[in-house]
Amino acid sequence: MRLTGGLLAKNAVISFVGQGAVAVTALVALPHITAGLGTNGYGLFALALALFGSFILLDMGLGRATTKFVAEGLAENNDEKVGSFVVQSALILVIIGTIGAMVFFAAIPLILGSLKVEPQWRN
Repeated sequence: MRLTGGLLAKNAVISFVGQGAVAVTALVALPHITAGLGTNGYGLFALALALFGSFILLDMGLGRATTKFVAEGLAENNDEKVGSFVVQSALILVIIGTIGAMVFFAAIPLILGSLKVEPQWRN
């Protein structure tokens, strides 16, 4: 598979459109979410989004490393090597994500207790 200027431009446009769609969806949905949750609920929602966003640190550079090794495998026309890297990276991310989710869900009572969240928002 050879990367040409046209293919690169097409993929860049697809990436920008995808990110734009997320931004537009957020702009449309957030006023409704805020109205439905109220000030306190939206604060907890924003806190949860910030916590989930920080989970990107659990990637530990695996995404970039995978990209590097997949690019090398594609340059060598070694599909078996590429497939192996992708499967191993996905498996590692699933394991890390599962462990992180279990730790997070176990810590929810501590987090809510330390924030002095009203009982109605604890469920």
